[in-house]
Amino acid sequence: MAIAVQRLASPILPLLTSPSRTLNVVAAYPRAAYATDGSTWLSVVTPGALLPPDALQLRTKSPLVALVPTGSQLIAGQGALLLPDGTPLTIDQQTRVWQPTLRTRGTCQWKRARLQALLDELTDPPRGDRFLATTISRSKALLAELIGAIITADRAHIAQQVDRLAGLGPGLTPLGDDLLVGCCLALTLLAARTGEERWSSLRQEIALQAASRTTPRSAAWLQQAARGEYAREFLLVAQALCRGDHPCLPHLLAHVTQVGATSGWAVTFGLIATLERSILPPA
Repeated sequence: MAIAVQRLASPILPLLTSPSRTLNVVAAYPRAAYATDGSTWLSVVTPGALLPPDALQLRTKSPLVALVPTGSQLIAGQGALLLPDGTPLTIDQQTRVWQPTLRTRGTCQWKRARLQALLDELTDPPRGDRFLATTISRSKALLAELIGAIITADRAHIAQQVDRLAGLGPGLTPLGDDLLVGCCLALTLLAARTGEERWSSLRQEIALQAASRTTPRSAAWLQQAARGEYAREFLLVAQALCRGDHPCLPHLLAHVTQVGATSGWAVTFGLIATLERSILPPA
């Protein structure tokens, strides 16, 4: 029986129409699986999971560790998507195609005091071991150094801090990379608010530099950030921040900070910490 696709990120549309290719599943969890052929990535998720810029969301609650286990293969291309057991994924009139880019243009209104309050409320994720505690502390210090270098437009110091953060920490998307993605999202907001191309250029430089020094999956995550593409939930947080004290913001923050072991927290911290600092004129 076919499984319907509920949501589809626009960047993966070419994957569906290109010649057929095999994607190897490198990691699978109950609600998310990640597959690649070495150059293109595809995230398969179910409702409730983070929706990355390279994702399709299935209309099912079945655990993905059973549907697309690690080490299995997906077939994509020529208008078809096949699960490892040959089950087709169908795209119909109910499938929603979404653009993983920021929609706010020149309407961002935020207050530094509010951002500082949010940052104070953003407690660190549980530190299950000494290594993680050390990694969190070091990553936050390096991010502060990076933000300071952005403020002073010190390109050499920016590059130095990006090198130190890239690939820092365990997992598919290390903590340091997730902080950088959040920083890049803040630069995307700055570009939207000011209309200044320099913020987009800096975002691209930071993301691509980090992408060359980390894990393959995290590199794809950073390359997407370089293009201004982010997971849907982080875009919703960014857009809520643009609207000031949006009533949905506490709910959104509570949700995204629980994503992964540290990923959701780190992207959110990188976003708010970068916005809160003196890069912005007071609003």
